[in-house]
Amino acid sequence: MKTQKPLLPLGGGKEMGRPQRKLLAICVGAAFMPCIAGVAWADSAVGVDTASGNALNPPGRVTIPYLSAADSYDTVRRSPTGQLYGIPYAQPDPEAERTINGWLYSGNFEFGFLGGSPDAKYSKFREYKDLKKGLSLNYFDFAANNPDTANFIQVFGGGVGQNDQFYSLQFGHYNDWRVRAFYNETPHVFSDTFKPIYLLNGNHEKLNPLYGTDAYTNVGITGANPFLTSPVTQSLPADQEVSLIRKKAGMRADWTPSKSWRFYVNTTYEKRDGERPFGFMAVEGVEPIDYKTSDLMAGIQYFQGKTAVNLRASLSIFQDDIKQLYVDSPLVEREVPYPVGALNQIYTFIYTPPPNNKAASIKGDVLRRFDFWNSRFTGTVSWTTSRNNDSLRMPLNPGFLANDTAMAAGGTAADWNGVNGCPMSRCKSDLRVDSKLYLLGWTMDPTDDLTLRANARRYENDNKSPIFYAANPLLMGSPNATLYGVPFSGFFNTANAFSAPLNNLGAFTAAGPSYFSPPRSDTQTNYTLSGEYLFARKQALDLSYEREDFSHTYRERKETWEDKIKATYVNRGLFDDATLRTSWEVDKKRGSFYDPLVTTRPLASFMTLNGLPYSRDALKWMITNADTAAVLPSGIPVPTLAQMQTAILGNNGSGGQANGGDFMKIDQADRGQEVINTRLNWSVREDFDLGLSLQMQWIDYPHNNFGLQKNNQNSINLDANYQPSSSTQITAFYSRQK
Repeated sequence: MKTQKPLLPLGGGKEMGRPQRKLLAICVGAAFMPCIAGVAWADSAVGVDTASGNALNPPGRVTIPYLSAADSYDTVRRSPTGQLYGIPYAQPDPEAERTINGWLYSGNFEFGFLGGSPDAKYSKFREYKDLKKGLSLNYFDFAANNPDTANFIQVFGGGVGQNDQFYSLQFGHYNDWRVRAFYNETPHVFSDTFKPIYLLNGNHEKLNPLYGTDAYTNVGITGANPFLTSPVTQSLPADQEVSLIRKKAGMRADWTPSKSWRFYVNTTYEKRDGERPFGFMAVEGVEPIDYKTSDLMAGIQYFQGKTAVNLRASLSIFQDDIKQLYVDSPLVEREVPYPVGALNQIYTFIYTPPPNNKAASIKGDVLRRFDFWNSRFTGTVSWTTSRNNDSLRMPLNPGFLANDTAMAAGGTAADWNGVNGCPMSRCKSDLRVDSKLYLLGWTMDPTDDLTLRANARRYENDNKSPIFYAANPLLMGSPNATLYGVPFSGFFNTANAFSAPLNNLGAFTAAGPSYFSPPRSDTQTNYTLSGEYLFARKQALDLSYEREDFSHTYRERKETWEDKIKATYVNRGLFDDATLRTSWEVDKKRGSFYDPLVTTRPLASFMTLNGLPYSRDALKWMITNADTAAVLPSGIPVPTLAQMQTAILGNNGSGGQANGGDFMKIDQADRGQEVINTRLNWSVREDFDLGLSLQMQWIDYPHNNFGLQKNNQNSINLDANYQPSSSTQITAFYSRQK
């Protein structure tokens, strides 16, 4: 009979006894699976690969269930609050083979045949899976370890040859180093009965209507609204599948030179290719997708005695190879050549997909324990920067402008571009947002029955992008027209700013920037004090107070603040077999002066563009210095009081937007909130439990005389869980919300 050395804990030493078959390798790999993928910063649509698998094999293992563990028959497992757990299957323990070099190895595979009608119109059923008919290798794995050298290797995969295939490789030396690599594919079928109104024109950058390209006259369609009157709309095109596929690969390496130190580096690469539904001008078309995301992360972990430190750095790069999408309008009659006055008939629209961008982050964490009242201190500091500098697109099709006969009669396309090459304050996005996070926490236990906590959190979101503003050339009536004697090409100067004519408030309010976007920054600060007191053997009371402060730039309110008080009662011994948890929360939010003019009025834009950021105090200064010789920081004279009155009350159709705070935006509005939550878990018998959840929520906006004034919600949920045997589980629930 062979004997086994006891296994050493994973944190100690490099020498190790014989592992129990492949179980330890699987557990070690599972423990670090959540870390392999890292965090995708630049592409917000990317998730974290916590496991390798697919829809037919979600856990990424052999799908044939093993017998339950010997000690699980006729027994149940419950959580601390009394709810039933599912009974886990026992781990397999096959007799491993042994090589002459001392390696123990085992493996298995699962294959079969897929039949039926996978191509039938069941897009939701096939949404995230590939069901090609024929032979299928659903799963395989191979694991080996050497008890004498403590080396191991593990390979597994599934869905071989399908669009949802996955593979994983892991090898290394126990308690020393390990390397893991993975590759997986995930399809996403949006629809398989899509009726294409548009045809992709070969280069992913131009979509033409299905019933014509350059002119509707090609198919004999005439009239002011050919799309609605066309006889071909009576015969819809054939069904088309709209889908994309995500392919992702990654690798992670870990090195543990001692019990106190650990180093790791992780990299992933993802590509998404295909199309998805997208709305174009009152009809639905498809948007081509060609995304690439690269992530790199590295970190150091230190643990010694009562101190633990983590330091992590990451970089994410997102790239979209489709720069713009030209879409021909199906609602406008085509005429060749373009007629005089075609400025009122825009035939082609331009859409810009998500911009290429980069994000980098550095984060540090520290944990320290103290003997004084069993105190624990935690601290986190992080810095993140996100940037993109994509080219900004012309709002009109340059080809359309070049063919316009009105332009040919007296102007050129350059007249529409301004001296900077675009009718905007800059031709590149030049966007940058930096974020900082500071988090401090202190917890202590003065007695066995009392726990006290104090936390402080500060998050700074600093938008370093310059102000963006653009002029609308259509306001001038024709491309070669002038405003106050200045052609459109003179609206911008070489410093990417409005030139002299628009520094005059009268000219600015008459035909100033059609779009004005100042960079918005904010700071959020939270302070929390809480305590939990066990006043009986199975009963506890938790009280907490939180203060939240916001400060904003270029928002209706410079500051908002909110106070939150919450009381929670827990009883884990209610009539011996039930657990009750209930809480009551009261919140009150208020803020500084609410100013609806801050970003919507010509005067606010005019002030900001001339070096005087808009605020209530700045507005008072302007009014006080009207009709004087005072000048703005840019050197431009302060407008007259009459000009300011016109800009505030009536120009550009914005007069009705002044509301004095009677219709506050929801995130800035005064608010009162009260919430009651209750949860009851009742173990009716050993194999059967019931749960009841109640929530009552009352929200009111006391100073909103228009729009949303209250938002009340009541919810109830009843659930049941019955486990008559270790192989059977029945659940049911009922929910109602008003």
